[in-house]
Amino acid sequence: MPEPTPPAASLPAAPRIPASLRDAVDEDLDPQFPDLDGLGLEGAELTFPEARTVTVLRGLLRSCVLDTGDAAIDAQDAQLVDIDLSGRRFEGLTRVSFVRCRLTGADFGDARLRDVHFADCAMGLAAMRSATLERVVVTGGQVDELDLSAARLADVTFADVALTGVALDGTKLERVDLTDADLSPVSDLRALRGSIISPTQAVALAARLARVAGMHVVPTAG
Repeated sequence: MPEPTPPAASLPAAPRIPASLRDAVDEDLDPQFPDLDGLGLEGAELTFPEARTVTVLRGLLRSCVLDTGDAAIDAQDAQLVDIDLSGRRFEGLTRVSFVRCRLTGADFGDARLRDVHFADCAMGLAAMRSATLERVVVTGGQVDELDLSAARLADVTFADVALTGVALDGTKLERVDLTDADLSPVSDLRALRGSIISPTQAVALAARLARVAGMHVVPTAG
C-alpha cells in the first residue's frame, strides 16, 4: 500500500500594510518603548539609544538605518527592505517580510515567528535557538551556521539556499519543506526527521540514508 502524501507546508500570510503611510516619525515617541506605527520611510536614520523595545507596526522601511542598541525589536504587519539588522535582537514577528536585509548574527532566540518571509537575506550565524517558527519561508540568500537548536518549526520552507552548518540539535520539524534546498551540507540526516524532500533528493541521499538506517552499501560485482 503506498505511503500517504504528506501535507504541504502552509505559506505565510502577507503583511497587512495600509495604503496610506506617514513619512515622518512622531516627535513625542516614548524613548524607552518607541512605536513606529504606520510609517513609510526610505533612507531615514532611526536611532533609539534609550530603548528597551522597539515596535514596528503596519509600515514599510526601505534602506533605513535602524539603530536599536541593545533593545529588542518586535514587528507586526511590516516590510523591511535593504536594512542592516546585523546583531539585532528580535522578540516577536508576525506577518513580517524581510527583503535583502543583512541579519548576520541576529538573535531570534526564544522568539515566536509567525507568517514571516526572508527573501535574499544574509542570515549567517543568526541564532534561532528555542524559537518557534510557524509559516516561515526562507528564499535565497545565505543561512550558513544558522542555529536552530531546540527550535520548533511548523510549516516552514527553505528554498534556493544551502543548509551549510545549520545546527538542528533537538529541533522539531513539522511539514518543513526542503524540496528546493541544498541538503548536501547536512551532516546528520536524522535531524531532518519530519521534513519534506523530493524524490530526486531522496535518490541523491540514498546511500547516506541507508547508513543512518544501519545498512551497509557495497558495490556490486560486474
